Amino acid sequence: SPAKAFLGQFAANRWVDRASGAQRTEPGYLDDPTVPEGSRCPTFASVVLEVDNDRWRGVPFLMQAGKGLDERKAEVRVRFKPDARGRALFGELPGNELVMRIQPDEACYLTMYSKEPGLEDTLKSTKMEMSWATEFPGAYVGDAYEKMLLSAAKGDGRSFVGEQELVQAWRIFTPLLHEIDATRPMPTSYPFNSVFPPGFEAWSAAHGVAVGDAAALSPGVSPVPTPRPSDVVAEHASFAPTEWLSSYGAPPSPGLRSKMQEVQAAREELRRLQELAARR
Repeated sequence: SPAKAFLGQFAANRWVDRASGAQRTEPGYLDDPTVPEGSRCPTFASVVLEVDNDRWRGVPFLMQAGKGLDERKAEVRVRFKPDARGRALFGELPGNELVMRIQPDEACYLTMYSKEPGLEDTLKSTKMEMSWATEFPGAYVGDAYEKMLLSAAKGDGRSFVGEQELVQAWRIFTPLLHEIDATRPMPTSYPFNSVFPPGFEAWSAAHGVAVGDAAALSPGVSPVPTPRPSDVVAEHASFAPTEWLSSYGAPPSPGLRSKMQEVQAAREELRRLQELAARR
């Protein structure tokens, strides 16, 4: 239904390019003389899909595409749920993320939070990355249409969508497209060069996907602030290992119970040292 879709349309904007420092100006979609006046044709669209089976029930699939955004890219992001054990030790953190970037700069990387070496519980956003440009220097990478035309000329169907997948895709989207054409909802206006339209972050979060976390986990972006050891102790001082184990939903093994008891003892010792330091 349209309630599961978010539509936007880019408007005129003027901004300073971060790379060159030059001022740029771009007209809006409705400023194009070939576009009908008052057109509600979207230039940004996002939809949330769900699969109703035991394996995927409750997992949202967020698909989005748009023009007039801040960058051109095509990628698939797999967001993993945060681990309860990490939450018990370090507080709330975004889950790990697997990113497969199709274009530009083809790459595949896994982003996660790792504990820095040392005695303090300092976390840092890290990544394991495989870049085509680094692993295959000097290799020729044709664009998508070049590979498609070559495969068609050779009669190679491996690069094309299968018949069953194509039929299912139209089965899912055709009713939605017809309803959008019939109701003509007003798209959300967003300035050219936006990351995403206003309200999209709240809309996606309401459907189970926090797009803001993805930016915090992307390479080249400063990681979100990590809690200090004192903050962790204050927040989890009353959170006993047995309570955490029962909330995790699985009977603890003797080794895991021992480790959690060691963690709790270390927390109590750190809290005692903090109280002694506060008295001095």
